[in-house]
Amino acid sequence: MKRFSFKAIGIKPGEIIQFSNDTDITAKVVDENFIDFAGEKMSTSGAALKILEAKGNKRVSVRGPSMWRYKGKLLSDIAEELSTRQ
Repeated sequence: MKRFSFKAIGIKPGEIIQFSNDTDITAKVVDENFIDFAGEKMSTSGAALKILEAKGNKRVSVRGPSMWRYKGKLLSDIAEELSTRQ
């Protein structure tokens, strides 16, 4: 699987994404690969792990694009839809 890229799915820096399990938790896209979450530049996976840990869920890893939504759709679903069109 290719590395996830916001640019590849048409999401520009400055756009807001929402955590899939709690849409009140948001982050801002910084560049092609990173988000600003709570004032810290990190990957979608890193931010998701931080959120899950704060909620008491101990995980070693997560697939970041499956944990965040853009306009109601999971990032992973957007990427999959675009890859099947090509």
